[in-house]
Amino acid sequence: AYRNLSQTQFSLNNTLQRLSSGLRINKAADDSAGSAISTRMNSQITGMKQANRNAQDTNNLLSTAESGLSDISDILSKMRELSVQASTDTLNDVDRASINLEFQALKDELTRISNATEYNNMNVLNGTYQSDDGRGQWRIQIGADNDVNNQHQFSLMDSTATGLELQKSTSSVEVTSVNNVTFTDSGQSLGASNSYIGSLGDVDGDGDLDAFVANRYQANKVWINEGNGNFTDSGQSLGTSGSQNLELGDVDDDGDLDAFVANRDQGNKVYINEGNGNFTDSGQSLGSSGSYGASLGDIDDDGDLDAFVANRDQPNKVWINDGSGNFTDSAQSLGSSASRDVSLGDVDDDGDLDAFTVNYGQPDKVWVNDGNGNFTDSAQSLGSSASQNLELGDVDDDGDLDAFVANFGQGNKVWINEGSGTFTDSGQSLGSSYSNGVAMGDVDDDGDLDAFVSNSNQGNKVWINEGNGNFTDSGQSLGTSESVGVELGDVDGDGDLDAFVGN
Repeated sequence: AYRNLSQTQFSLNNTLQRLSSGLRINKAADDSAGSAISTRMNSQITGMKQANRNAQDTNNLLSTAESGLSDISDILSKMRELSVQASTDTLNDVDRASINLEFQALKDELTRISNATEYNNMNVLNGTYQSDDGRGQWRIQIGADNDVNNQHQFSLMDSTATGLELQKSTSSVEVTSVNNVTFTDSGQSLGASNSYIGSLGDVDGDGDLDAFVANRYQANKVWINEGNGNFTDSGQSLGTSGSQNLELGDVDDDGDLDAFVANRDQGNKVYINEGNGNFTDSGQSLGSSGSYGASLGDIDDDGDLDAFVANRDQPNKVWINDGSGNFTDSAQSLGSSASRDVSLGDVDDDGDLDAFTVNYGQPDKVWVNDGNGNFTDSAQSLGSSASQNLELGDVDDDGDLDAFVANFGQGNKVWINEGSGTFTDSGQSLGSSYSNGVAMGDVDDDGDLDAFVSNSNQGNKVWINEGNGNFTDSGQSLGTSESVGVELGDVDGDGDLDAFVGN
């Protein structure tokens, strides 16, 4: 009787449980197969509900981003309007300066909005968001399962001024004509050494351009940019050789800029960057020629930077990098002219780096690379000026590299490349100063290469390219120092090219 009563009570409890829950299966004993199916489906339903909430959260995120982007779009429209307004010659420099103040303020506000637009303490518009695995994309779980069909990924644009490339292309609307290309003295007087040239590069990895300066018979110096174009001495004194020239490049393939220094009467030196702008002597003393110029490039096509060195009254030399910053003599002896500088570039459009050397009182030469680092004389003899320095660049916008040559006491020359590495005189004789150096860059933001020329005891000059390789004097006479070398770069981060001059 007791057993029957227990079974009846058990059946009654199951019936009451089903009536109260409304479920046929309340535990596995009711129906093991059905319970497994029910549990799986309940789990999936719970996951789908959470995925729906995820989608709602994503909608809120996108609404936040849309609100910020709407404000940014309004600002960009106004900036475009100001750019068009400033481009007309019916305005004078004072008008453009007033417009530029508003333009810069709008650019700053654009960046502020991008940095301030956040969702759940995560920025959505300045490009800084990184997922846990570093994807840099937002991944939204919109389903119950962990596969690509249940996930959606999307990216939000970097809407800061830098992300929109306003720093590069439209950070200033002042420069719209020759008369508006204006360089002013920053007021800095950096050191009192006999400086020959400075090379600009981000040696300390903080995002701005610093300067490594080669000094003659005094220690070479490294000047650190504070980010606004103000330089401070790093305190380093590197060698005491008769340094004439240098070039920065990552010779040991560790991701930072090292320095190759050409010395006048001692071995050329390689200084290795520790990554923070501190340099150590590699211990190499390369040759004993009267080296005046150096250019770095992968001349043997093995993926590292080699060096072509211009020597005075001795053959020019090619130094081959082993990949770790150690250089060996290629055993080539190229010419015996009074070479003062060299620039590497693919002048014959065959995919390797050739060399254009300038000589003092002798014809300039073009050396053609055979593709594996061996050079032959192209047999061209270009002029007979007292050439001091050069830079290669496509000045006539025809797709090949031309040459701007700085001459001492004679007009500077522009040599036009016919496309195959053969150069012809453009017929221009630019100035009659004692020019020592030249750097090319688009200083007036019109899409072509202009030239900044450093002169000895005369004002430095800015030559404006008309777009076809013909240059006109901007009318500026900058300083009266014995200027030797010059480098162009955006040292103050305002989107245009400034000049660092070695005196």
